[in-house]
Amino acid sequence: MKKIYVIVAILFATLLGSTVVKAQMSGPDCPDGSWTKPTNCWETEMTFPNNVVCSLYICYCYKVVDGVTQYFITACSFGSACANGIEDFSTILDAAALQLVKDNPPGFSCPPCPTSGNYTEVKFYPCYREVSDSVSQTSTLEPCSGTGTCTKTYSVCCIISTGVRVVNLINSSSTATCTGGSECFSMCR
Repeated sequence: MKKIYVIVAILFATLLGSTVVKAQMSGPDCPDGSWTKPTNCWETEMTFPNNVVCSLYICYCYKVVDGVTQYFITACSFGSACANGIEDFSTILDAAALQLVKDNPPGFSCPPCPTSGNYTEVKFYPCYREVSDSVSQTSTLEPCSGTGTCTKTYSVCCIISTGVRVVNLINSSSTATCTGGSECFSMCR
């Protein structure tokens, strides 16, 4: 019986260790010097489009331009099991964008609902490729070559009594062209 406990303890420590490493990854650089890059990627738990709950590591940059909060997703990692059954990786990036706005890791202020005119934009590269790591059982969406960006625009306000952020997608736009190889997926839709 002691052997089982030791094996379970070692397995748990290994899993915990890989989680800590992932949470501390810093991700790719920002598109240019006008963005602020957090020290570590943002770790959040979310329900994926296939109804599987997983940890998600969103590597991002942020800035505020003319009162509009902007995020730029540079990479995104998740458990390989989370992606099973998902044919279009843009679905994962869309979910990550929404979760980033909801979680608000930089702590931007949030006006009370109902409010209009408070927007947050999430930008990302036009194409990414999936890089799988069989040891850590993770997949990472890393940028491929392309031009332009994909942009999701959200309205954001907070319910004062509960502090819940109300986030609604109001627009998707693209100035992007994916020029990567066959391993690259177009992310704009």
